[in-house]
Amino acid sequence: MKLSKSQLKQLIKEEVTADEALLDAIQGLASRIEELDVSIDYLASAFVGVPAYAIKGTQRNIGRAAYVPKITFGGAQASPADVSEIKNMIREELELLLKENRNESQ
Repeated sequence: MKLSKSQLKQLIKEEVTADEALLDAIQGLASRIEELDVSIDYLASAFVGVPAYAIKGTQRNIGRAAYVPKITFGGAQASPADVSEIKNMIREELELLLKENRNESQ
């Protein structure tokens, strides 16, 4: 017996909707996935410097392959020299902190 696409969809729909426990599990997972998606948007927002609602809206309109702008510092795009300078500042602060911790532990 051959089934058409619409018949197969109808059979699947009937099977899924017949089991209340399965429906409850699917609904529970769907809400958790939505919460996770929102959390990821806020995390991406922190890294990229774009509001989370803008990320969500862009993805809704364009999809997951939406363009993500480059990270900016102080409203301007960071040059490789700026990034290098920031890395050096972080390295110096970490070295100072490690040195202080070593001195305190002695």
